[in-house]
Amino acid sequence: MGFSEKEMKEILSQDIQVSDTVNKRIQDTYKMLRAEQKRSQRPPRRRRFSYAAAAIAVAACLTVPGAVYAATNLDFFDAMFGNSTKKSTPVIETEVDTGKTNEDGTPKMTDVTIPSREFVSVDPQQAQDLTGGGCISEPIVKKLGDHTLTVENMVYDKNGAVITFTLERSGGVTMMIGDADTNVRKGAYFAEDRNYGFSFGTTGDIFGGSNIYVDTEKSTADKLCCTAYLLWSNKLPDGVFPMLSIAKYPGSLKEVSVKKDEWTEEEWSQKIEEFYAKTEVEEIVLTDQPAIPVQKLEGYITYSNEAKEKLLGVSHGTLEAYGAVSPQTAAEMAEGGAKAAGADLCISVTGIAGPEGGTEEKPVGLVYVGCYCKGKVFTEKRLYSGSRSKIREYSVANALTFLRKIILEETKG
Repeated sequence: MGFSEKEMKEILSQDIQVSDTVNKRIQDTYKMLRAEQKRSQRPPRRRRFSYAAAAIAVAACLTVPGAVYAATNLDFFDAMFGNSTKKSTPVIETEVDTGKTNEDGTPKMTDVTIPSREFVSVDPQQAQDLTGGGCISEPIVKKLGDHTLTVENMVYDKNGAVITFTLERSGGVTMMIGDADTNVRKGAYFAEDRNYGFSFGTTGDIFGGSNIYVDTEKSTADKLCCTAYLLWSNKLPDGVFPMLSIAKYPGSLKEVSVKKDEWTEEEWSQKIEEFYAKTEVEEIVLTDQPAIPVQKLEGYITYSNEAKEKLLGVSHGTLEAYGAVSPQTAAEMAEGGAKAAGADLCISVTGIAGPEGGTEEKPVGLVYVGCYCKGKVFTEKRLYSGSRSKIREYSVANALTFLRKIILEETKG
């Protein structure tokens, strides 16, 4: 479910405080987003769809033997599941600047925990069987000024997508910034001083929130090898497909940002809208093949013990003996959720996100993850620090990583 601008502001204000400088940047971003939304409601100046890649993908799946096809897409499957393009990272304890200052004038820091990321080796034929072969077999190459964007492969379902692409420029890539540090944190991002931009979305009103991972071993100064992991804002309906959007701006985004101090707020909003009104947009449908089917997807919100017992079948004795935040409860939640939904897989999360509720034995940040996979139950313990929203964010990221790890380990051979 999407959030309005007002709702997002309320959510963000609950757990973080930012400096005046950062807050001003946020307000500027909101103005640009509002202008972009208005612009996107008008028909684009240049719109072109390409279905060639989809037709080629169909032919490849029909004519190429499975083992050969899987082998040729090994790099893509590794980007989705494996550890040859990504390195597992342990839990990182670090400090970040809160944007405030101490009494002595030094920056006020706060402790944060970045969750671990674990990747395992991948069997290409197994990955081929899981994805069903819905991949691009012919790269899509587009010139973005002095940069070249190549979309190499993609697979998607109704909840998200994985897309591999490269970005090249002789003399060094300047459009996007990505390295080992961005991989651990929030992914690669676009530079401000640029005349082009691109994004992955859909042919409908559903957009894709993405995290871009850069393969630091394969990448060079002149070429970034990237994988975009996308989650759709809503479940994709039938007939809606992944799409690449390319924007050619009338000038540099940095030039517009630099001049904002010369204008009033009303003038700034008008200039931004004029800027996007002159932006040329090209949209390319990446495939017209159906999404990989997801047979069943359900979720349960069970904050109270009563809800855990009623909806998930957690034993009253387990809750009495070990408490809601325990590996025993996480295990029964996962198993009970799978049975209630009639599913082969289920993941559960129970913890203390704070800011209150922690004890010496079970402090704020303590999280247990349970995973049910075809008759077996696994649990994992994590301890995070940070705001309530950060602890919840880390918990979700770790739970999904844990689920993927279990799936791959339990389906080997």
